[in-house]
Amino acid sequence: MLHTSLGYILVRSFPECAILLLAGCNFLNLQISAKTLFKKTLFLGLIISLVRMLPISFGIHTIIGMAFILLVLVNLSNNSFVNCIMALCKVFLCLILSEFFYIKLITVIFSLPKEILIDNYSIMGAIYSLPSLVIFAILAFVMEFVTQKLRVESGVRQSGEFNGKSF
Repeated sequence: MLHTSLGYILVRSFPECAILLLAGCNFLNLQISAKTLFKKTLFLGLIISLVRMLPISFGIHTIIGMAFILLVLVNLSNNSFVNCIMALCKVFLCLILSEFFYIKLITVIFSLPKEILIDNYSIMGAIYSLPSLVIFAILAFVMEFVTQKLRVESGVRQSGEFNGKSF
């Protein structure tokens, strides 16, 4: 069971849920209104916060959280379930990488103890961890950019044309 404070939930969990949903919608090429995003963020933030309070192992919290994010993405989109799973995998890959880069940045470059970030569920702990959401957004943007480039190159190879010349 994680002991998160209300301040941590407000400062970290809700913005994190909003960014995760926006990234998932971006990967699915969905347009989402601010009102819908706000509603889904509140719903997901509350559910994720409740799941974190369950007396279960930390890794199980992550899997359950992934399932709820998947349900919200499926609810928002008309895409296939498989596309939503692929978007969810991209979201969590970016999330894992952003946390890894942020912890390395803090501990190696700034020489701060990682205890400031890990097992710190106070409001200050939430504020300390907010830059990882910026890193997440950058990684999600880069991943979508690279994915689009790969789709274009794959389309060129499949059609057999490149710069107007057939092969």
